[in-house]
Amino acid sequence: MKSLIRNPGVRSAAFYAVALVFGKGVSFLMLPLVTGHLSPAEYGVVELLASVADVAGIVFGLGLADVLFRFGREEGMASTLLGFSLTIGLLLGIAGQLAAPTMAGMTPVPVALLDLRILFASLALTAAIQVPLAYLRYRDRPALFAAVSVGKAAVQAGLVAIFLIADGGVTAVLAGGLIADGIVTVILVSLQFREAGIGIKRKLAKLALGYGVPLVASGMAGFCLGSFDRWVLAAHVSVEDLAFYGLAAKFGLIAALAMQPFEMWWFPRRFSLLETEEGRRHSADIVGIGFVYSVMVVGGVAALGPYVITWMTPVAYHEAAVLVPWLALIALLHATSNLVNVGCYAGKTTVLPMCLNGFAAVVAVTGYMVLIPAFGVMGTIMATLVAQSVRLTLFFAFSQRRVRIPHHLLRSAMLASATMVLFVGMGVYQLSEFYIFIPLASLGAAFALGLLRAPDRGGNPA
Repeated sequence: MKSLIRNPGVRSAAFYAVALVFGKGVSFLMLPLVTGHLSPAEYGVVELLASVADVAGIVFGLGLADVLFRFGREEGMASTLLGFSLTIGLLLGIAGQLAAPTMAGMTPVPVALLDLRILFASLALTAAIQVPLAYLRYRDRPALFAAVSVGKAAVQAGLVAIFLIADGGVTAVLAGGLIADGIVTVILVSLQFREAGIGIKRKLAKLALGYGVPLVASGMAGFCLGSFDRWVLAAHVSVEDLAFYGLAAKFGLIAALAMQPFEMWWFPRRFSLLETEEGRRHSADIVGIGFVYSVMVVGGVAALGPYVITWMTPVAYHEAAVLVPWLALIALLHATSNLVNVGCYAGKTTVLPMCLNGFAAVVAVTGYMVLIPAFGVMGTIMATLVAQSVRLTLFFAFSQRRVRIPHHLLRSAMLASATMVLFVGMGVYQLSEFYIFIPLASLGAAFALGLLRAPDRGGNPA
């Protein structure tokens, strides 16, 4: 197999890995402190507010980060997008504070007005910095991206710890995030303003909205597949059960985060390989490597997650452990869809992915409505598995219709099947203590199947 990831790409992915581990993974390391100072009911409230943040970030981001990756070479696009993001952040901040008193009475579980106000302020700042963060990736500055992410994580974790120890409750978690977001906003906006300026050009604005707005609909579909289930669950299960599901979902998030360094390196570059047959073969090889990595990550999370929950959290949270393998599998289906969807995003608009994500979202929401009242949390998992499987099938089929990429389908399917057989077999024979060897077995299977090949003595792949 040809050399797939040259040293600069590996270094960039490594910096992005550092950024993700410290930027988002810190919330995982904070679990003992958070669960030790919040009751399961309070943790359930945090999960519900996090779902609000998810949907607001999607809607008010307007897909501007993806617009920058797709059309960043257009003169003035970076300054136009910065102007957009700051305007959106300002409007969201004002609207959120005005709407907070009304929304406080509409949530399915009790939420303090102060907590909602802090949440909306954080959302405004998040909307304002989506483009500056993407700008660092677009300009290939992974080291600076990592430094900002690590600094933000350190400040936020420290503040949350201080506020929780002072018995700040749910407010402590939100306030720590707000202060850290404010600091990062000042730094990143100042940096992009100095280099690219700020201003909104009408022609570029039209181009950005045409590409970005359909992504909002796609993002809303992603919200239905990833966070909307909390709102349905809140009406049918206890807040404690919602907390268990949210805690287990953290491990699905860990799987997703572990996959993102590869995605952050690969996604901005994958369009450039679609124009030639050789480039499409190269793309298929890289996707194959990404799939192997994803299988190993998910196997590791599914194996270790239940043990980590029982080790890191109070006994009151241990019921979440049995849910982890299922949520890791959902993360694998989602990641695989992202690996094979490039053809759907290769045009001038994103209407096609919007429609495909929308259909998968309809499947998910229908499943939630039917299955959650009868099966509770497991109903959520069943519905999401079906919807993610539908999403994967649709994206692969339509992407191949637009751009034919010679993916290693048979070998990838054999790898996934072998991993699944190992996992189920160990479970049936009560050999769960050997789950940790599944990622290593998957790696060996990948070499045996030819998805990976060792380099020869000259440094080239065999």
